[in-house]
Amino acid sequence: MCTIEKLLIKGIRSFSPENEQAITFYKPITLIVGANGAGKTTIIEALRNACTGELPPNCRQGHSFIMDPKVAKETEVKALVKLRFRTAAGQPVVITRLFQLTQKKSQLQFKSLDATLLTADKSSGTQHAVSRKCADIDRAVPAMMGVSKAVLENVIFVHQEESSWPLAEAKVLKDKFDDIFAATKYTRAVESLRKLRLEKAQGLREAKLMAEAAKNRREQALALAKDKTAAMERAAAAERGIAGEEKVLKQKLDELSQAEERVAAAAAAAVRVRDAQAKLEVVERRNHELYDKLPSGDLDETDEELAEHLVRFEADLDLMVRQRERWDTEAVAARKDRAAAVAAYEAALHRHGQVVTAVLQLNEGILDRDFCLYGIAGELGLIPELIRIIAKSPQLDP
Repeated sequence: MCTIEKLLIKGIRSFSPENEQAITFYKPITLIVGANGAGKTTIIEALRNACTGELPPNCRQGHSFIMDPKVAKETEVKALVKLRFRTAAGQPVVITRLFQLTQKKSQLQFKSLDATLLTADKSSGTQHAVSRKCADIDRAVPAMMGVSKAVLENVIFVHQEESSWPLAEAKVLKDKFDDIFAATKYTRAVESLRKLRLEKAQGLREAKLMAEAAKNRREQALALAKDKTAAMERAAAAERGIAGEEKVLKQKLDELSQAEERVAAAAAAAVRVRDAQAKLEVVERRNHELYDKLPSGDLDETDEELAEHLVRFEADLDLMVRQRERWDTEAVAARKDRAAAVAAYEAALHRHGQVVTAVLQLNEGILDRDFCLYGIAGELGLIPELIRIIAKSPQLDP
């Protein structure tokens, strides 16, 4: 346990500011006996001030705690309180507090000059001094003594003017006991733990909600990725379909070109047929004219020669008729082929328009999908990865 060894007082109350008074405390008990006004209460006040830094009650802000300069016949009185004690571990500690009371023209001025805490290393003997500018000595001393400040003020070094606090009203008594037993700290600690628990529970709920939202966004992203894959497959199928349609269209165009060539040939044949018919009519007309000019008598040619001429003429006429029939057939076939080619060309153009429209709609769907993916990727922080994936995906050209 902590033990007080020695107290040095100078300039406090009735103690002379010229001479230092040392009081040694013995074990197991030290009795202080003296007449009224001898300074017994001053010793308690000095012990309390050295340990807690608190001034005695009703000392007029320290004016009556220091010897009056008028009594000392000085304009300024300096006071000293120095206490030496040992901690529960046996470490020696010395606390020194300096004060000053100055007589001004019309009033007294009290000032606390300095407070120093001196400790010594038990093993090496090295001393360490700390002033109040570097540490809170009023908190450090009770902590080193192992006793709370409330116990030092209200139990161990209680002033005689405040010793009747157990008979005070209920609220004052409760506050005193709360300070002594640190109930307020416990209550505050419990309240802090309760608030911290509520905050952590709220944070946990928010984290769960965020995790659930992230999970939903991840599922949406996966679903969109699957939709993208399916769309890319449909786009590839559409490209293959477009390639096949283009191939069929090319074949139909070739067939149309061939049909147009056949139509042109049929038209030329028809022209030739008309020319042959005109020639035939001319020949028939000439034959009729020649026949009319023939004399009514016998001809110079024999019957055999006339029969031969007739056979040749009928053969030539039959040849020309067959050629005309063949040209008529070719013209009809060419017209049919041209009509079929025109119908196939128009059907291919209609199919090509449908494919182009489907490709445009698919590209619009891909753009809408990419826009949704950008929104989700922006929330998940995956925009660079999404840009790389979209950059690799092909776009359809209508």
